[in-house]
Amino acid sequence: MHSDDTAPGVNSVLERLLSAKDPLLAQALTRLGWPPSAVLGVDSATVEQLAREIGRNHVLARALWSEGFRETRLLAIRLAQPAEADAAMLDDWVHQVQHNELAAYLTEHLLVKASAARSRAPSWSTAQQPLVRAIGYELLTRLNLDDEELSPDARFPGYFTLSGLSDQNVGAPANAWVRGWRSVIRYLGRRNRRAGQKAVRRAHEALLMWEQDKVERAQAGRRRPGG
Repeated sequence: MHSDDTAPGVNSVLERLLSAKDPLLAQALTRLGWPPSAVLGVDSATVEQLAREIGRNHVLARALWSEGFRETRLLAIRLAQPAEADAAMLDDWVHQVQHNELAAYLTEHLLVKASAARSRAPSWSTAQQPLVRAIGYELLTRLNLDDEELSPDARFPGYFTLSGLSDQNVGAPANAWVRGWRSVIRYLGRRNRRAGQKAVRRAHEALLMWEQDKVERAQAGRRRPGG
């Protein structure tokens, strides 16, 4: 494994990737939904081999992700140190995902290993963006399967208190994000008995919160001039 001072720089890595690009693969990837400007046309096996040669390097990973290409981001995911990936970085990466392939790769190779991702699971799984929401659901599923021995609160810190959602939905109607939250905890509850019991209680609380929001918005509408 290379240390930070001996690992290749971004330009060197880009040269390696460009030397391995395949125009036919690039065309195939664009037909599968990748933006043409985000594809070099390098197969995943080559990316994996390069990741093994370089080893974990968090600084290089962040720089490669910023390049924006499919291949540099796949490589960045493999080079990133899960222990050094904070919630802000993970949130940025998740919201910058451009394709299902990258979403699945990010979840499997980094998010399930990064403890900071647990606190972000609630907001990701109720996000408006389909890819972000898909990442949130997949992460919930993986954590339920891998961490069966943990209590729901330990597995998803803040998840059952709504605190993981309210700060991320400032300005949004409460019914919009509470509705999403309820659907997620039902999904989560079907996969774990202890989580399911807690989800039922919190779903009732969410319904009360939703009804209260409807009343408050109706009252606010009546107070408007001309209302």
